[in-house]
Amino acid sequence: MSSDVDNLQSISFTLMSIKPKYGIEQTGADTWPKVGGRLNDEEDFGKQFKKKLATEEVLIGKAKELPNDDKKIAYLFNEVKNTLKWNGVDRWYTNDGVVKAWTNKSGNSTEINLILYRLLKQAGVKAYPMVVSTRDHGKVNPFNPLLGQFNRAVVYIPVDSTKHYVLDATSKYNLYNEIPDNLLNSSGLYIDKEMERYDLIFLKNDAPVRQMVYTKAEVKPDGKMTGVTQISSFSYNKINRTSKYKGDGEEKFIEYLRNNDNNLKITALKCENADADSLPRLYKI
Repeated sequence: MSSDVDNLQSISFTLMSIKPKYGIEQTGADTWPKVGGRLNDEEDFGKQFKKKLATEEVLIGKAKELPNDDKKIAYLFNEVKNTLKWNGVDRWYTNDGVVKAWTNKSGNSTEINLILYRLLKQAGVKAYPMVVSTRDHGKVNPFNPLLGQFNRAVVYIPVDSTKHYVLDATSKYNLYNEIPDNLLNSSGLYIDKEMERYDLIFLKNDAPVRQMVYTKAEVKPDGKMTGVTQISSFSYNKINRTSKYKGDGEEKFIEYLRNNDNNLKITALKCENADADSLPRLYKI
């Protein structure tokens, strides 16, 4: 199952309206546009968009010199995810604000991704903030417009009518052109403040995730086989294997490739394309 939260039987209550004895009835955020409007007005969300970051002109200037949006997105995404450290806290709102997070080079998930949103926007990329729910937090119910269903902000970039990017710079191994796997098969609410448009988008990835293995080997007269192998890991396979390689180290990663097969010996390993988001991760054995 995707999350135990999705299978938990429970009753949740939402305040829909307040009717004082003397005064006008006040309604809560009972539609997605109202939820989006509330986000716009929040000091810890919408009002963070206009806060200037120290020395941001340097990054924005370099991004503007790049020839197209994809290169701008890749550059700023990698700068933010490699510069800022996620403190492990997930909230749909900021705790200390984007300015302090930028200064300290650390922040919660929303602070990091709102910094990325500002830099992209200032560089001329058509980007929007989006609130989402991670897998362990549970799927978003599109029929229940409740802000508490979300626990993280990311950056939403529509590319064309059939393609969009969802950027999350909290993980060092995420790719700008792949929706993070812990956000898939749920919904995100994106905020278009200028047009006052707040739409719920279902996050999915229909493209197959590939992994190609090429082996050139020779069987010797004594029955032993020697040769070379090249593994090309794409998409989530690339993310997961890059995380494992960098997290565990080369020695443990070689053991992982051996898969407890004592008859297999790996004498050398070469890795390529770790930092190229548009290329597969290559392992040459």
